Amino acid sequence: MDADEPDDLRRYEEVLSDLHKKRPSKPIKEALSLVMSRRAIEMYNQRLINPKTLETISRKALILDPDNELARGNLNDVQIDLEVQALGKALDKHKMNKACQIATASEYQEVPDAFFEFMGRTVESLEEMDMEDEEKILLLKEFFGWCARVDESHSVVYGIDRMLRQLEQR
Repeated sequence: MDADEPDDLRRYEEVLSDLHKKRPSKPIKEALSLVMSRRAIEMYNQRLINPKTLETISRKALILDPDNELARGNLNDVQIDLEVQALGKALDKHKMNKACQIATASEYQEVPDAFFEFMGRTVESLEEMDMEDEEKILLLKEFFGWCARVDESHSVVYGIDRMLRQLEQR
């Protein structure tokens, strides 16, 4: 199948869908599932559909053919994207308990990685801020608590602990 444009794939999908309705068979289900997956990812890449729609189409494709690795990969990737977006939204709104909950509950390593990337940048920017040591200590203790809730053995936690000890010794 050389069609890469969503319109070409839409035509294939319509034909296969009609065939599936009239004469359902395993090969037609597999072909329809593959075309649905390819079309969805093309549309997503062209920003014609949002991540939720890609997720829905991928789930439908997997119902037709549970062995469709493209649909499974699409679903996996979009779920990661959705969780990272939810994490970003929580962080943007300074809802740290929500951000910790999202990062902790995720089955995808990319989500806590994004959390710690954000926290690492935040800690680095705190070092450069013109603040009293007592203020920095208060903030670092909060950061430490949030980061430890997600993964107490992460390097960012150790970095915060090191900074705290240095500030407290001054």
